[in-house]
Amino acid sequence: MSNPLALVLSQIHAKTRALPRCDSGVVTAIETIKPAAATQLSWRALQQQADTDSPIESVCVDKIWQTANVVTLVFQAKQPRPFMFKPGQFVTIKVMINGQAYYRSYSISSSPSRPLTLALTIKKVPNGKVSSYLVDAFNCGDSLTLQPAAGEFNLIDIAADKYLFISAGCGITPMMSMLTFLADSDPHADIAFVHCASTAADIIFRQELQQWQCASRNRQLSYFITHGDGQLGDQFGTHWAQGRLDIARLQHSIPDYKQRTVFVCGPGGFIQSLQDELANSGFEMERFHQESFEATPRASMVSSHDTVSLTCGEHQHVLAKGATLLDGVEALGLPVISPCRSGVCGSCKCQLVSGQVTKHKLTHLTHQEIEAGVVLACSTTLNSDVVIAAL
Repeated sequence: MSNPLALVLSQIHAKTRALPRCDSGVVTAIETIKPAAATQLSWRALQQQADTDSPIESVCVDKIWQTANVVTLVFQAKQPRPFMFKPGQFVTIKVMINGQAYYRSYSISSSPSRPLTLALTIKKVPNGKVSSYLVDAFNCGDSLTLQPAAGEFNLIDIAADKYLFISAGCGITPMMSMLTFLADSDPHADIAFVHCASTAADIIFRQELQQWQCASRNRQLSYFITHGDGQLGDQFGTHWAQGRLDIARLQHSIPDYKQRTVFVCGPGGFIQSLQDELANSGFEMERFHQESFEATPRASMVSSHDTVSLTCGEHQHVLAKGATLLDGVEALGLPVISPCRSGVCGSCKCQLVSGQVTKHKLTHLTHQEIEAGVVLACSTTLNSDVVIAAL
């Protein structure tokens, strides 16, 4: 077989066929049974495909402009192999820029049910070195390293029979992975999707969502446009509304929202407001699941008197009071990786020896780690002189 990717696909097919039989025959990835069970069976079929613990050297095979400042980069492994991840997870990349390695984390926007490529949808962040490089300068044929996928916000670890996905801005990226996986594994799943954007022109995956909605009567699609310069009113069954999403508008758009399992992704303030309103409405919050991509606010302009020091062993650096611990650690050149820079991945753990800090997030920290003074550098701001243990 001359096509190496076709060979990989044939190996996947063979492994899927080898799954145990049940009363109705071979268990396949698209068997129509109870929604939650169908998702698990699809995952079992995919799980047999690949090594999930090794970094993958990958090459960009397509670059798709979604909006004026958002692109989707599509990758294939340099040595043909399928990508393995749970729909909704993120992946850490290692990319070389001018000879220096940078690490960042991005949610995967493609589905593991289409395993020969992996897509990352990236928004250019003001003053963001890596996002600017990926959006402006990274092209087809360029390479980077993909670390193993991670994240608890995914369809496999969270069972549901009826779904409500809510996203704002770039929070749509893990939702597309989930929507595509459900379309492939359980095409009759009952899904409502609500997306919020500043303008109609800022809607990421608008064409893909249109096609997704038209493929099944069990799919509801609603847009909330905060600046209202886009078309409003129904089109192809899509509900458009002007203004910010609140519980009253959610009730109008998705009347049965209390019967669904809710997945939310977007800025921290958006999530917190929605979480509070859902709780006050009587929604069963054990069916509420969220992931925020918002970075910890950094210190604003301060005078020379508003400074603190960070000490690690023999190294010391002076920085603005209210700066993140990560700012100081990176300035010292210490060996810490913080790909997400927002408290999501849990990679940048440091142990506080002394000093006063504000801990904005404790994600991925165990009770024992918290008791021992371990913090996430990207989500910890400095209020005084601080000493950390050697890294």
